[in-house]
Amino acid sequence: MRGAPPKSEEGPPSKSGSLPPSKSGSPLNNPSKNQPSKNDVVDEETKELCDHLAARLAAHSGREPKISKAWYSDMDLLLRRGCQEWAQPDEVPARHVRLMIDFIFDHPGDGGFSWADNIRSPGKLRKQWDKLRVWRNKQVKPKKAGLEEGTKADDSMVVGPKTRAEAKALWPDMDDEQLDDIYGREEEG
Repeated sequence: MRGAPPKSEEGPPSKSGSLPPSKSGSPLNNPSKNQPSKNDVVDEETKELCDHLAARLAAHSGREPKISKAWYSDMDLLLRRGCQEWAQPDEVPARHVRLMIDFIFDHPGDGGFSWADNIRSPGKLRKQWDKLRVWRNKQVKPKKAGLEEGTKADDSMVVGPKTRAEAKALWPDMDDEQLDDIYGREEEG
């Protein structure tokens, strides 16, 4: 082309005027930029939760997902900052994440919808965290099975633990906040 400047090995300057990173350090020229490398440092808890989610996904769908840097990053963000919709970041304990993963795959949805079919990565798990908590609480909360409004039920028709103590015995990892969501605040005294 006439009048075009010669192409540089480094590429054009950026808007700030500096040259972009060299080819060896440019993520654009690294086809495996999203794949974990031996040099990546991943927290053991994060790795274990990613492996657990991948195993549950593989068992559910029959296909092993590829664990990427994005998986590790999104799982780490869930643990350190919580749901991406939260205005105030707050940590989510690893045991809660593990319990939620298990709950998703152990409780298929009804009416054709299944969270297990929709949570395919830690990013989606993080994005849907609040919706998943509400759904889980509705599933776990004692409810009367198959009753019309205004119909009386006896205790044999209750689905799930009837008392806070039974729930705590059944799910020892469930913390007081989660139990409050399900059974209401525990009376003091």
